[in-house]
Amino acid sequence: MPTKVEVRSFPRIHITLVDLAGVTRRRYGGAGFALNLFPVEVAAQVASTNTLVWNTPIASRDNADTQALLERVSVALGARFAVDVRRLPLQHLGFGSKTALLLAVSAACNSLLGSPLGISDLKRVSGRGGASGIGINAFFLGGFLIDLGHPSLFEEPFTPSSSRPPAATPPIAVRLPFPEEWQVHLFLPDGQKYESGEEADFFRHNTPIPTQEAWKVLAAVYHGVLPAFLDRDLRLLRASLRDIHATGFKRRELEAQGARVNRLIELLAEHDDVAVGMSSMGPLVYGIASSEQAHILHDLGKRLESMGAAAYLGAATGRNDGHEIGGCAHD
Repeated sequence: MPTKVEVRSFPRIHITLVDLAGVTRRRYGGAGFALNLFPVEVAAQVASTNTLVWNTPIASRDNADTQALLERVSVALGARFAVDVRRLPLQHLGFGSKTALLLAVSAACNSLLGSPLGISDLKRVSGRGGASGIGINAFFLGGFLIDLGHPSLFEEPFTPSSSRPPAATPPIAVRLPFPEEWQVHLFLPDGQKYESGEEADFFRHNTPIPTQEAWKVLAAVYHGVLPAFLDRDLRLLRASLRDIHATGFKRRELEAQGARVNRLIELLAEHDDVAVGMSSMGPLVYGIASSEQAHILHDLGKRLESMGAAAYLGAATGRNDGHEIGGCAHD
């Protein structure tokens, strides 16, 4: 077995949550896709005590959550580990970096011991997927995903994934490859960044959404976003994202972000062949264009950056694979 294992996991774009009204037999659910950019990189080896080393700045809450995850993994595997977090994308912006980090740590430790824990065990130990299952499933699958959320078995308030340890991971209803002819351009305007407590407060004050709005989101996802990816139809994706922005929880997320985020979305949407959205609760904004039209978003991003309107984070392809594991040395 390897004496050290390295894992690379990748961020995701979260398009929207689906049912935050309780109009169906299932709550939550979501749609999104994996990105082939800004990976999380961790290395792990068996040790006498559990240790966690950061080579990148980290918030105290994220450090505590990762330490707690390492303890759970240690108990599940009956061993202790030294984990080195070598690279971590920007946090609390809409990349889903916390989920990618926790699963990468779990997978690295598990691989060191010959992978005694299965995928369902790793999902459970991570504690993620309490609302949407996009990030936790993208770690293993990549691609464009729609998940089915959780059974609506009893009355409870709607909360973000970070506040709701799941009984089970949301199952995947759809998994499609992200079209290779599309590019995703990433923009970071000055906007609201939500951490766990702030995110929970936002859910508390903005859910449940009106029943009719939840049906509109459901229609936009299943008869808009889904066929757009299936048929590789950017015009349909553009219109469907616009519909999602105009109603439900996403409209409330955008209203809370303020003028800079919303103005950026308006500027990107002026181009007919560009699909525009905000990932998760933001403030990360993405624009999807064909390879032939990619220069439009690149040039616009550079211009916006020079004006101080938004940071242009670059272009990425969608990622159609899950995480990567590599052993560094062997006994």
